Amino acid sequence: MKRTYRNDMSQEQKDKIAQANTGKVLSPETRRRISQSMAKYWAGLPFKPATSGATTPPPTTGTTGTTTYYTE
Repeated sequence: MKRTYRNDMSQEQKDKIAQANTGKVLSPETRRRISQSMAKYWAGLPFKPATSGATTPPPTTGTTGTTTYYTE
């Protein structure tokens, strides 16, 4: 099933995915390609609307990190 919104996965689903992926070793090239693909995917997937109908991301607190996106 394809996801409709960013934040509609249960913690149980997240835990199953994490357990299935634990211990996998990926080459740096594979990691780079996955990173590019996922950055593109998540950029186009909206947040699930709150009860108020807002579609903006939830507010974050604390310091912001930097993310590196690789381009070819």
